[in-house]
Amino acid sequence: MIKPSSLSFISAHVHDIQLPCLLDTGATHSFIHTSIVRRLRNVSITNIKQRFTLADGNTNVNIIGIVHLNLRIGQITTPISAFISKSLSHLCILGQDWLNKYSVDICQSTQQVIIHTAESSVKIPMDHRINQHHFPLKSTIAIIIPPQHERIIELQSPISSSPQVIFRPNRVLQSHNLVAIPNALLSIDKYRTYTTVVNPTNRICRIPINTTIGTFTIPPPNLECHSITLSPTIDQSTPSSPSLSSDLNVPTSMDNIFNELLAHLSDPDQKLILYQLLKQYQCLFDTSVPSIANLTAPPMINTGSHPPVHSHVYRTDPIKQKHLTDTINEMLKHRQIEKSYASWSSPVILLDLKSGYHQIRIHPDDKDKTTFVTSHGAFRFNVMPQGLKNSPSNFQRLMYDLLVSSRWDYTLVYLDDVVIFSRTFDQHVHHLNEILSILSSARLQLNPQKCSFVKQEIDYLGHTINGQGIRPLQSNIDAILQLPIPSTPKQVHSFVQAANYYRNHIENFSKLAAPLFPYTKKNAIWIGWTDAMNNAFIELKHRLTEPPIFLNFPEDDGQFILSIDASDEGMGGVLRQMTSNGLKVIKYISKKFNLAQKKYSTTERECLALVWCIQKLKEYIWGRPVEIETDHCPLFSFNKKKFNNSRIDRWQVELSEYHITKITYKRGRCNCDADLLSRFPYDESDIDDNGHPHRVGCFTSTLTSSTQPIQLNVITRSKSKAIQQSSSPTSPSATVPLSSDSSTIHHRSIFDLYIDRIRIEQMKDVNLSNRIKSILAQPDQYPHEIVDNGMLYKVINRIDGSIIQLPWLPASLIPDVLFLYHDHPMSGHFGVTRTFHKVREQFFFPRMYDHIKRYIRSCSACAQFNVQRQKKPGFLQCELPPDGVFEIMQMDFWKAPVRSSNGNQYVLIITDRLSKFVFARALPSATAAAAAEMLLEDIILKHGSIRYLQSDQGSHFRNELLSAITALTGCQQVFSIPYHPMSNGQVERFNSTFCDQLKKYCHHNLTEWDNYLSAVVWAYNSTVHSTTQFISYELAFNRRPLSPFVPTPTAIKLMKPHDY
Repeated sequence: MIKPSSLSFISAHVHDIQLPCLLDTGATHSFIHTSIVRRLRNVSITNIKQRFTLADGNTNVNIIGIVHLNLRIGQITTPISAFISKSLSHLCILGQDWLNKYSVDICQSTQQVIIHTAESSVKIPMDHRINQHHFPLKSTIAIIIPPQHERIIELQSPISSSPQVIFRPNRVLQSHNLVAIPNALLSIDKYRTYTTVVNPTNRICRIPINTTIGTFTIPPPNLECHSITLSPTIDQSTPSSPSLSSDLNVPTSMDNIFNELLAHLSDPDQKLILYQLLKQYQCLFDTSVPSIANLTAPPMINTGSHPPVHSHVYRTDPIKQKHLTDTINEMLKHRQIEKSYASWSSPVILLDLKSGYHQIRIHPDDKDKTTFVTSHGAFRFNVMPQGLKNSPSNFQRLMYDLLVSSRWDYTLVYLDDVVIFSRTFDQHVHHLNEILSILSSARLQLNPQKCSFVKQEIDYLGHTINGQGIRPLQSNIDAILQLPIPSTPKQVHSFVQAANYYRNHIENFSKLAAPLFPYTKKNAIWIGWTDAMNNAFIELKHRLTEPPIFLNFPEDDGQFILSIDASDEGMGGVLRQMTSNGLKVIKYISKKFNLAQKKYSTTERECLALVWCIQKLKEYIWGRPVEIETDHCPLFSFNKKKFNNSRIDRWQVELSEYHITKITYKRGRCNCDADLLSRFPYDESDIDDNGHPHRVGCFTSTLTSSTQPIQLNVITRSKSKAIQQSSSPTSPSATVPLSSDSSTIHHRSIFDLYIDRIRIEQMKDVNLSNRIKSILAQPDQYPHEIVDNGMLYKVINRIDGSIIQLPWLPASLIPDVLFLYHDHPMSGHFGVTRTFHKVREQFFFPRMYDHIKRYIRSCSACAQFNVQRQKKPGFLQCELPPDGVFEIMQMDFWKAPVRSSNGNQYVLIITDRLSKFVFARALPSATAAAAAEMLLEDIILKHGSIRYLQSDQGSHFRNELLSAITALTGCQQVFSIPYHPMSNGQVERFNSTFCDQLKKYCHHNLTEWDNYLSAVVWAYNSTVHSTTQFISYELAFNRRPLSPFVPTPTAIKLMKPHDY
């Protein structure tokens, strides 16, 4: 029984607005709702911030201001100051301040209110119709109700508290959502109350937050309400949390499995929905009885016309025999195998594993071929067995066709691993319901121990995946980090393979692992753990823990940026995407060059890196604009003009289908993420006065049109007639052009680098001219530079303690100097080190090594004919060096590929073991007389007798003539082992070197090779040898050779008479 309400209401007017007023003797002040104040005009409002506590001691009312009103009740008007609040249970509450001011009497017996004023007293009847005012009740959270389920939900009330209110549901909500909400008598406490909602349908019901569930009214005083108890009372002070399985027919074991799978969910609503969904497909998780799916594999055992194969039973010990018997009985019970009488039979092997293959039916045509024989008889499989070569591919194809064929945007399958990904929980429940329904229809089983549901992050195929991207699995990284230093090629191979699995997360992987790659090959010979291998081992481990190893998912919009680079060893690239959160890394890729690709020119290797990276990342950038970043200047015009190179032109056609917006230049040190090159250590001459390396933007070996043509002092026979026709008789020293490259080489007199010209070019150079002025003004500030006769010199302190001063070469003369010291026949087209040591002896300019390296890497002749060499491990024993030069010499014949126009086809080569100095002579034939003549005239009669002469056992060396000459001169002949040229290796190695150098000059006309022989040999002898680190000429003759490119001083000093 509910007692009649003790609330007293009267009707009043404010500015012609009828206002129901509650007379509250427990309130110390009067209050008015903000909705009424908004409807009033020309009222005085004072803004304040204050909080009142209601009589229950818990509920607070926030005040936002005070309003002064004239309240008209019947025939009288009473001024009132009311606090404004939006959290009132009634539109207007008249408290003790108003009741005491007008001595109001409330007569419950007569249901009247008496208001006393100074003039008179007025009786006002109570208005009971106001009790029928409807207040809304709204949902406090978004509500999800599973099919055929009842939920107790929390509602928000506009009034703070009321012991009894009459609740009526929202009929529109019920008809629209097909839910059942009962009429009820509720109690309100702290603005909250609770009711029940029933979802009788077979679909999920969703009710958004702040939805009006129904309305309530305050019961009138003459209304009596009775409650009928049909079940134990439920405490409605807090929302009920019913047991997930109390109303579901779920076995205890399955209930424990579901609770464990959903234990990580903190939202009870989500947990309940997922539980209901898993309960609906609980048969999928019941692995107590193996099930055979409604899937049949296609025929996959094609034996052709081969006759049946029959094998005998393997002998087994009693323990394994018992396991085999139990397994066969279990598989027979579940119809996975059956008795077989086929002609085929194979032995059986016990494996301790669970197989998803045993859920797939095997094709009837293949059953006989799966027969296996045991001591209990022969059996054949009804399901796909383990051990078939194409079982994985067929299983993958079946699972893909079943689950992914039309659901690739939210489902991935790799063999028996299924991943379902969604953007929202509701979407995920829908996707999960669809996949579970398909699996249930196919009668497939899931292993609950390996299942995970509604995870923000998962571990899949060795990677950790979340909504932002992918990173390597930490447990796998820890296992790699704990690997000890390898001691065998097999251990090196295992480490490289483990790290290679995460190469997409490691920039420059191919460069970092290069020292380890040789031991990944078959039959690799172990020569020990080197420093380079140890550095690679440590660096790869470090890169697996160094950010950024996190790869991001590409977005639908955002510019792709591809940074590419190529080195001598390989190529690589980094794909990024510009997003609203900045530039994000999508993928790292890299690859080693094969032997053929290593012979490409620099531009071809850079183009190959571009082509390979774009094709490798085709799934990301095809059909979308992409920007290319490179540190190779000639690549800028890749998509604008032809290169007159068939290989590059073909690549241009291949990439024409891609939308390359632009190719931008990125300096090498800024392109370090895609750069696979190791920077060469700086020489002292490459450092400026501040101790910092000089940086250059882009340098090319192609001479510009402003450069004057260079003139060479080499005349070939093929040009002799042209010289005679074009030269006058008075100019016998006329020179002609020489083609030493694929393009025509310009010419200039080799004595065009006079001091005067260097001085003039220095003054034209703005940087050098300013530097000269600064040195002249403050010479003490520049201890390593001097100005002599108007020209700038660099003072160099060599490692050997010597101090030299070299002309500071202006930038305009660098191409000329590099051409002379590299391309000229007397320079030999040798490599970076030889050219660098030769130039640094005569000139100085900043970043000399980088200039030379870039110049030689852009030389097409070097790129075409240089061979990548790698010293193979062998059994070389250290030999004592000779006591002096020309004591031990090696001799050998080299046969040219074609006979020269002068009739020569052989070259006789003699090298000194100690100094590495080389003598060479072109000969028409390889005879004993020719060998004896050169040994006598070029060696013995000019430099004295030698101690030992080493050669192979050819007839042109092992003969009576040569034996007689060596015996007369006190020389002993030594012959190498037959079919073992390594014992005469020094001269054999030179044969390979000078052969490549000759090709660079005469590849357009091979018959001219002997014209360049002397120049190439001179270039070899006059440069630093990589073994001795000295110039061969200097070791042989104890003085440095004079460079033909340095002009002789014009002034000479003569001795005075008294000096005689």
